[in-house]
Amino acid sequence: MPIIQAPMAGGITTPSLVAAVAKHGNAVGSFGFAYSSPEKIDQDLNVTRKMLLGSSGCKGRTPIINANFFMFPSRSEVVKNLLNDTRKQESFSTQNGPITEESVMKYIDDCIAHINDHLPLVIAKSNSSAASIKSVAKEISQVELKIKQDVLSEFRHSEEEKLPSIAYSPFTLDDQLQPIWDFVKSPQKEVEILLSFHFGLPSSDILEKAKMLNIKTGVSVTSVQEAQSVFEAFRSIDFLVAQGSEAGGHRGSFKDIECDLSEYESTSALMRDLVLSRKEWFNQPGEEGPLLVAAGGIMTGHDIRRALQNGADGIQMGTAFLTCDEAGTTSSYRKALLSGISSNRSTVFTRTFSGRLARGLENEYVQRMGHDSCVLPFPLQHNLTAPLRQFAIRENNSNFQSLWAGTEFPKCRNLTVANLLDTLEVECADHP
Repeated sequence: MPIIQAPMAGGITTPSLVAAVAKHGNAVGSFGFAYSSPEKIDQDLNVTRKMLLGSSGCKGRTPIINANFFMFPSRSEVVKNLLNDTRKQESFSTQNGPITEESVMKYIDDCIAHINDHLPLVIAKSNSSAASIKSVAKEISQVELKIKQDVLSEFRHSEEEKLPSIAYSPFTLDDQLQPIWDFVKSPQKEVEILLSFHFGLPSSDILEKAKMLNIKTGVSVTSVQEAQSVFEAFRSIDFLVAQGSEAGGHRGSFKDIECDLSEYESTSALMRDLVLSRKEWFNQPGEEGPLLVAAGGIMTGHDIRRALQNGADGIQMGTAFLTCDEAGTTSSYRKALLSGISSNRSTVFTRTFSGRLARGLENEYVQRMGHDSCVLPFPLQHNLTAPLRQFAIRENNSNFQSLWAGTEFPKCRNLTVANLLDTLEVECADHP
């Protein structure tokens, strides 16, 4: 029963959670390091290593930790996406004309106003002081100023003047990966590291360095086409996480393009297609191809057995771990998940929190934002909504938090990691 606990950014994947999973005989604990500083990554890895030292719960196996990173778009890509969004909002007469600075700034202002409209709703239900509320509004204004400065800087440079565009992220991937390289090179070898990526592949230099250090690498894919592009770029990739439409959190699509949601494949359909394609792509003697990990809608041991019977080499579960005692899930988030059946809540795809498509619980914020009509591209929208989301967390208000969850979240169980994994093993072995 090979299980990967899904990497989830934003404080969910605590060292306690990751260590508890990695201690199990056949499970991999994962960190979602998308927004983490190099110092935080180094700290989390070493705290987890100490928790695992001399662990008797690994059943004779070296514990494994998966370090996951987002492939953030470049600054030029973000501005290009912003220009496209601005053009969609322009009148028909300007559809084919140039986009002006004024029209871009107006679109940004409209998106920011859309967010600010929600602040009074959160404030009305809060017990915070006037100073605290004023601080949130100031944070949003500071983010607004930074967004406009970044966009104008990129917008005003001609192609001749422009330097190679760097990723629009709080930290460079090279800086984030340095603690990984240092961890692997250290003389202590009690923990094995995996390296995985979401939203695409990193440079071949990074993948080759990982291979040289005997680090297995993986990437999320949401279609056969993305899987094929992975093999064309780096045939030695070790595993693919096949993310079906049922999965919670951000879709790992390489390009976040708008399309009919009915086109997204379920986990079982995607796995079936990938199993057949792998046989076709890796048909030489001795070639096996990468391991295929099914992700999305898997909550019970019966779900695990079904995925393995459909050809998966392993499975990845995220939502199931959100309500474990060791997870960093906020109390209001946890309550919303565990009341799934009685509350009659559902999940939806939305761009309104981050600017990228993600599945989560439908709440007041998502409903009020409507159909993503005025949303900045990722990660600008993520940065813009951060003060509102953080304030809602402090106020224990789940209606304005990003409550990422898969479609089967009503099956969440309030257990320790050890109890959950033991229960999954029993269920997986239980043939109805």
